[in-house]
Amino acid sequence: MDRLRDKITLVTGAARGIGRAIAEAFVAEGAIVWVTDQDGPGCEATARALGPRALARTLDVRVEQHW
Repeated sequence: MDRLRDKITLVTGAARGIGRAIAEAFVAEGAIVWVTDQDGPGCEATARALGPRALARTLDVRVEQHW
């Protein structure tokens, strides 16, 4: 626990599956996590479930303007 204390991370594809599991693990290790996915409502739901250390943003990595 706390290996990532106060590190800021960005996880793509975090609305579900492996991306969500990575976001969960990072929060458990103390990170502040940007939960991103092209599924906006899905990443919002994931961020809510992870608590105050998680923030959500719709991001399609294929679209340069999203970055």
